[in-house]
Amino acid sequence: MIRVVVAEDHALVRQGISMLLQSAGEFELVAETARGSDVEVLVQFHKPDLLLLDLALSDSSGIEVARRVR
Repeated sequence: MIRVVVAEDHALVRQGISMLLQSAGEFELVAETARGSDVEVLVQFHKPDLLLLDLALSDSSGIEVARRVR
């Protein structure tokens, strides 16, 4: 299973991505968030294989979040 964290500030988009991942059968959604400020903690805690990150989060730049996580 590929462990995934989804960071997307639009609830409908986030829910759609989550549903698609779960229905694919090879992904395990370990966390999702609407806030860029939560991403670093979620990645450290869950240690996902994949981070799906919106580059235009409402509370922060996805590029800055990616730099911090990296």
